[in-house]
Amino acid sequence: MVGIRKIIFVCTGNTCRSPMAEGIFRKYYQLFKGDISSRGIMVEKEYPANEQAIDTMDSLGIDLRSHISRIFDEDEILYRTIVLTMTTSQKIYLINKYPKLINQVHTLHEYLGQKGEIQDPYGMSKESYVACAIQLKKLLKELIKTIKKMEEQR
Repeated sequence: MVGIRKIIFVCTGNTCRSPMAEGIFRKYYQLFKGDISSRGIMVEKEYPANEQAIDTMDSLGIDLRSHISRIFDEDEILYRTIVLTMTTSQKIYLINKYPKLINQVHTLHEYLGQKGEIQDPYGMSKESYVACAIQLKKLLKELIKTIKKMEEQR
């Protein structure tokens, strides 16, 4: 089985969920040999990570202060790249805009064989950010196990 070369986490504005996912994945899978990034589907200009996201990630020992939002760009897709969105609507948007990526774009839940969405905490309470981080941490630990199994089978 061929391993994953690149993972791109995608949300709407690339200031909350996807940078949180990128940070958590980096922290818990430091031995991943591929590239990891995050992008947004509706980024009009560069913004730093959301303050609540920064504070929430600080509590996990993850620093998002240098994060700058970036728009999703199909030219970043390489062979063996997976694109993991936070919601089904983001997945549908990307597939409609870039039909050739249909086999590479999945929701994070879907990729793990689950149903569900990662709700946007933007503008919500601190507890919403914490709940999002807890959900992401759980899912990303499962993703790491899945990727490790794939690598062992190679």
